[in-house]
Amino acid sequence: FDPARAALVELGYERRQESVHANERASYHEVWIGGAGRATNVELHHTLDLVPAPPAAVWAHLSRDAGAVAVADARVAVPSEAARALIVALQCAQHGARDSLHVHDLELALERLPFEIWLRAARIARAIGADAAFATGLRLGSGGGRLATRLELPMSASRLVRLRAT
Repeated sequence: FDPARAALVELGYERRQESVHANERASYHEVWIGGAGRATNVELHHTLDLVPAPPAAVWAHLSRDAGAVAVADARVAVPSEAARALIVALQCAQHGARDSLHVHDLELALERLPFEIWLRAARIARAIGADAAFATGLRLGSGGGRLATRLELPMSASRLVRLRAT
């Protein structure tokens, strides 16, 4: 993460953690605030929230079959379509049903992605111990409950996951 932090500093970003109360800090990522007229913030993730597997295992699974996109003058690795589908559902579980942005993203993914992608996403979720959180997130979208059942995902989740998803 040190090279990523150095690049953010070079681009004028500042780490937000110093201005956040200790009980509000997330252990899974750092937030960097854009400086010098930059309107965007960057979340530098060590792992994903609600995922119990060690960070190295999470990244090994999320980076498998990665693709690339052009950003400015560089090619940047991006997770596979299945890993992105998993991330969309986990974001819903993390932020809850009232977060319209994440639920909207899930709705689009549910409409557009074929079953095979969701099946691969479920395999990744199981491998990193996030199948219950994945199922909970899916169930926040229209048709997501049927998909979770078809994927044979758990019907229940931990109290933490259930609480976060409300």
